[in-house]
Amino acid sequence: MCDADAQAAVDGPGIRSQPAVSRRTMLLAAGAALGMAAVGRDALSPSSSATAAGTYFRPCGDVRISSSWQGHKNRNPPSGEPGTDYAVNVGTAIRAATDGVILDRKDSPSTATGRYIALRGDDGNYLRYLHLLSSAVAVGTRVKRGQVIAYSGASGFGREAGYGPHVHVSLWVGGTPTQQGYTRSVDFENYVASGTTQPAEPVKYYVTQYDGTVWAVTPTSIVALSWSQWQAAGFPEPAPAPTDYVRYPWSTTISAVTIFGTDPSRWIWRHVTIDEWNRAGRPAARTAGWIKDSIYYQWAGSDQIIVQDVGGVRHVLTYEEWRASGFQPFERRSGQGYVKLSWDGNIAFLTDFAAGKGEPIDYRQWEAAGFPKPTVATRFPGDQVYRFNGEDTIWYAGPTVNRTISYPEWGIIGYPTPPVRRIGPIAPYTCPAWAQIKGKAGVYYLPGARGYDATHPDECFRTENAAIKAGYRRAPA
Repeated sequence: MCDADAQAAVDGPGIRSQPAVSRRTMLLAAGAALGMAAVGRDALSPSSSATAAGTYFRPCGDVRISSSWQGHKNRNPPSGEPGTDYAVNVGTAIRAATDGVILDRKDSPSTATGRYIALRGDDGNYLRYLHLLSSAVAVGTRVKRGQVIAYSGASGFGREAGYGPHVHVSLWVGGTPTQQGYTRSVDFENYVASGTTQPAEPVKYYVTQYDGTVWAVTPTSIVALSWSQWQAAGFPEPAPAPTDYVRYPWSTTISAVTIFGTDPSRWIWRHVTIDEWNRAGRPAARTAGWIKDSIYYQWAGSDQIIVQDVGGVRHVLTYEEWRASGFQPFERRSGQGYVKLSWDGNIAFLTDFAAGKGEPIDYRQWEAAGFPKPTVATRFPGDQVYRFNGEDTIWYAGPTVNRTISYPEWGIIGYPTPPVRRIGPIAPYTCPAWAQIKGKAGVYYLPGARGYDATHPDECFRTENAAIKAGYRRAPA
């Protein structure tokens, strides 16, 4: 239905008006004079000639008027905001009466007005649409005559059920309700285009069985209803929504797609949980080449395209699979990628591909990534080759490797000269636990220099032999 709940808090929920015929024959000058008398010559209040008599769109087409503007004024007490009520179902599209700009919007169902949207027409007039289910455009949006700006509901008096489903339209000639007073509206029906046919959009109700959501569907809108909004609509029996269940052949993730028309913009996609799938009756899921919200990307240094489905499962696409997706565009993640050394089996994920920064991954991490093929290299950018003081063994340190390397491995990386690392000097009592010389009895001396022992070391060697090779000798006991 489409009653006017906008009639401020002075209207009691039990007061209803009888349907009234259109007052299109009322003299337009009377409405203009009423508006100008209240507004004066405010800068926001154009002259009475700035009206659009006989050009306005009804909000929901040619539907029944459940309470006229005069009927609002005849109430006892009179309506706080007289307007015209149009009887429509919850979820019906509401169209702009004229070209203009959205000046105000209220998204809370509280107060008598419930949710509303306000339009300042280019002709200087001001309109409010009350008791909405929801608004479709933001404040500041320029709209065209006949454009969908909201959806009908039953909000008002602090609850969805207000007066029942309806749209209330209030009109002021020039100015705003605040400037003119809420009671000083004029009859919207006197400004409606005559001789036009605007059929109301039919509303059908459906339910998605996996989650129980009730949808109000028209040829131009698809709106999910809350329980109270469904109640306000009179609990219409919803038909099972036309839903298909799909998955990729390489994933167990199931998505539901509810199709309310051939245009993909009228498809509702949802990743369903196992509980939701059970609730829907465990329908068979067909395989698909593309599923909405899948992410396509390519790692640095790789020619592979990887897809991640809505459940987080990743898969390296074959050419045939990419073609089946409709050759979906993919993101090039040029700063990150997987790399392994040609002479070592470990794989690293680099968070900074150019600088060689990253860390090794294990098999489970590689599996979770979809087994991407790593780029093969002989060295990492920023890696290090070195040896320790007193030792000949060569060490290699990079994102995947931190170990001694063999002579052939050293050759693969080009026989770089390893700088010598001294293990120290370090603070007293901090000789590393892995330094084997620590704890050995005796004091070691370097001829011509002071010595060190296990309690006051200046240097630590990895082995006693390394210390001796560096020139240190155990002092006689």
